[in-house]
Amino acid sequence: MAADPYISYDRVFVIIRVDTSPGRAGAPETAIALTKALWSEAAAETEVARLNQLNREPGNVYFWKATRVERQPTPAGAV
Repeated sequence: MAADPYISYDRVFVIIRVDTSPGRAGAPETAIALTKALWSEAAAETEVARLNQLNREPGNVYFWKATRVERQPTPAGAV
């Protein structure tokens, strides 16, 4: 077992939209979407503030959450 189980992961910050507005044909009552992933917590906070300001519709809210992304193995011979 590796000494650090997180050594093959990088930290990212995902932007999440929760939509509880009615009238979306065929959609579940509450919809959740991951809209993008950013490398910086500060950038995620800024983007969430921007999106919440732009999308002031009732039932829509954006927030961010830290998570991990698995690194891609470096192909043999890559520089």
